[in-house]
Amino acid sequence: MHPDDQTETLLRGRVEIEEERAKIDEFEIVTELPHSPKRKTCIVILVTMLTLSGGILFGYDMGIISGVLLQLEDHFRMDCFMSEFAVSALLIGAACFSLFGGCVVDAIGRKAAILIDAVMFMIGAVVLSSAPSYEVLIFGRFMLGIGVTLAVVSETVYVAEISPPDQRGRLVSFHEFGITLGFLLAFMANRAFISVDDGWRWMFGLAAFPAAILAIVLYFLPASPRYLLLKNRDREARKVLESLSVSRNVDEELNSMKGALAEEMTLSFLSLFRSEDNLRTRLLLGVALVFFQQFSGQPSIMYYAPSIFQTVGFNSNTAATTATLLLGVVKVLFTLICLCLMGRFGRRQFLLFGSAIMAVSLLALSLSMTGSDVGVEACVPKWMTHANESMINGSMLDASNVTNIFTSQPTEELVSGARKWVALVAILFYVAAYSVSFGPVTWLVLSEIFPSNIKGRAVSLCTMLNWLFNLLISLTFLQVLDRLGVSITFSIYSFITFLGFCFIALFLPETKNEPLEVISRQLRHWSMRGRLRLIMKKICCWSSREIPSVSGMGYSRIEK
Repeated sequence: MHPDDQTETLLRGRVEIEEERAKIDEFEIVTELPHSPKRKTCIVILVTMLTLSGGILFGYDMGIISGVLLQLEDHFRMDCFMSEFAVSALLIGAACFSLFGGCVVDAIGRKAAILIDAVMFMIGAVVLSSAPSYEVLIFGRFMLGIGVTLAVVSETVYVAEISPPDQRGRLVSFHEFGITLGFLLAFMANRAFISVDDGWRWMFGLAAFPAAILAIVLYFLPASPRYLLLKNRDREARKVLESLSVSRNVDEELNSMKGALAEEMTLSFLSLFRSEDNLRTRLLLGVALVFFQQFSGQPSIMYYAPSIFQTVGFNSNTAATTATLLLGVVKVLFTLICLCLMGRFGRRQFLLFGSAIMAVSLLALSLSMTGSDVGVEACVPKWMTHANESMINGSMLDASNVTNIFTSQPTEELVSGARKWVALVAILFYVAAYSVSFGPVTWLVLSEIFPSNIKGRAVSLCTMLNWLFNLLISLTFLQVLDRLGVSITFSIYSFITFLGFCFIALFLPETKNEPLEVISRQLRHWSMRGRLRLIMKKICCWSSREIPSVSGMGYSRIEK
C-alpha cells in the first residue's frame, strides 16, 4: 500500500473512532432538528432562560450571606474573623479555581461544565442549609465558590457561542441582569426569614430551585458548535449552525471558526506579559479596571450591607434587612437602565459618570458619620453583647451607666436619625452609580480590548485577580471598620474611587461601536506613557494643537 493511502486510511479510521466516542457523550450529542425561524426563536428563549437562571444563581449565592450573617453569629458563636471567613470562603474557592475554569470547560465541554455547575449549586445549597457546624458551613461556601467560577466561564462562553449573531450581545448582557436580580432575590429572602428561627437554613436552601431550572433548560439546548469543532465533529457543528439561522452562510461561518481556532494555538499564556501586540499594556488596562472595581468598596457594601446599616443606626435585624432590600431594587433598576442605554453612550462615559457619583456618595457617607465614632462595635457579635448584658444584670449593676466592657463605648445610641438617613441615601446613590459603570461595563471592556486568539486566557487572569481583590476586601472589612470607623473607612474608598476616575479619564480608550478587529489593531500602537506625555505637554505648554484621535475610539496612534 502506498504511504499516502495508508495515512489516509489511518486518518479515516481515527475520525470514525472519534465519531463513535462522541455518541457516548450524552450531553454533547446534537439532535437533528428542523431549520426554521421557530427553531431559532426557541433557542433564543431557552438561552435567555439559561443565562438568567445562571446569573440569578451567581447573584443569589453572593448576596445571601449578608443577611445570613446576622443569624449565624448567634448560632455558631462567631467572632469577627469567623464572620469574615464565612463570607470569604466562597471567594477563596472562586479564586483557587478561576485559572482552571477555562481548561475544564474546553476539556469536558460547555454543556457538561454547566451541568456540573448546576449540580454543585444544588449540593452546596443542601450542605449549607443542613450545616451542623461552622466547619461544614465553610466547606459548603468553598464548594459554591468553585461553582461560581465555573458558572462565570462556562455560561458566558456557551451563551456567546450558541447565540444567533444578531442576538449575542443582548443575551450575554442578560447574565449581568440575572446577577443583579439574584442579589435582589437574596435580599428578599433575607427580609422574609430574618425573624424566623433558623431562617438562615431556608435562605441557603432556596438556591437549589434556580439550579434545578438551569439543569432542566440545559437539556433542551444543543452543544456549542465551537466545542464540536475542537473535537473534530464538523458535521454536528454544521447542524447546530444551520439550526440557529436559516439565512446564515454555514460554510463561511465554519471556516471562520476553524481559522480562529488555529490562531489561538499561536499564543501562550506568557504572551500576555510581553510587548507583542501591546498585550502587556492591554493587560495593565484590564487589571486596573478590576482593581478599581473592587477597591471602590463594592464587596464591603454588598456582602456586609445589613451589618453596615446596623452600624450607622438601623439597629434591628428587620430594619437593616429592609434597608438592604432597597439596595437590591436600585441595583436591578439601574442595571436595566445601563443595558438599555449601552448602545447610545460610550464605555468611558458610563465609567466616568459612575465613578464620579460613587466617589461623591462615599464621601457623603463618610462625612455623615464624622464625629460619631461609630464602627467600633463592628467586631462585637450580638452573642457577646448578650453575655455582657447578662453579666451586668447578674451583678445587679445599672446597665444605663455602664460602659460596654467589650467596646469601650457607652450603650446609648450614637447615630442621630438624620445622619442614618443621609447614610442610607448615600449608599443607594453609590449602588446606583456602580450598577451603571463598574458593574456591567468592566466586563464588556475586558471582552473588547484583548485579541480573540488570547482573549479567554486574558479574561481568566483578570477574573482571578478580581476574585483575589474581592477576597482581600471581604476578609478584612469588619476589622478595618472596627479599627478606623465608618468615616475613615469610606473616605479611603472614596479616594481610591477618585483615583479610578482619573485613570479612566486619562488612559482608557473608547471602544463603542468599533469592530473588535479595529479595536485590536489600534491598541497595538497605543501607549499609556505616550498618552500621558502628550497630556502633560498640552497642560504645561498650553498647546493649541488638539490631541489626535481616531474615529470611534477617541485615541489615535500614540507614540511609545
